[in-house]
Amino acid sequence: MKKSLTSTKKFYKKHAEELRVSGRILKILQLMPKWIYKRDILDVGCGNGFITTCMKVYANDVNWIDIEENIVTYSEDKQYDAVTCFDVLEHIPPAGFEKALCNILNLCKDEGYIIINQPEQQDKSQPLDQSIELDMLYPMLGTLQYLERYAVGSSESYNFMVFKK
Repeated sequence: MKKSLTSTKKFYKKHAEELRVSGRILKILQLMPKWIYKRDILDVGCGNGFITTCMKVYANDVNWIDIEENIVTYSEDKQYDAVTCFDVLEHIPPAGFEKALCNILNLCKDEGYIIINQPEQQDKSQPLDQSIELDMLYPMLGTLQYLERYAVGSSESYNFMVFKK
């Protein structure tokens, strides 16, 4: 017997809370289902794979890549209905930023979605991190479909963005 979408959402929310998942991840999990439902997804910079695993509840198929974790399950020859990139862009050195965005665009189908979550300000404790101005993303990634600014605690704020290619 299949679980309903509502009970599945409750399961993952409870699971996330028990693992003490950050408010940032819980917010991403709340915002993304509408954009990935029954679509083929590529999660760029998947880290430990927690969000990637949660996306499998909604998506048709989920592939992922993370350079640091040496995880790759995607095909460079395939284009995806949506490409997600959660808290990754700020870690890319300025010299490689434009190339990274081009790669993301190339992996996304025409009329597909590029879904990004990133900190609104630079984390001073991370010397390699950079602050990404939203104006840098708009001309490259297509048409902005959705933007939500949200805060986690008193010191962290983020932007959740969805672009249509």
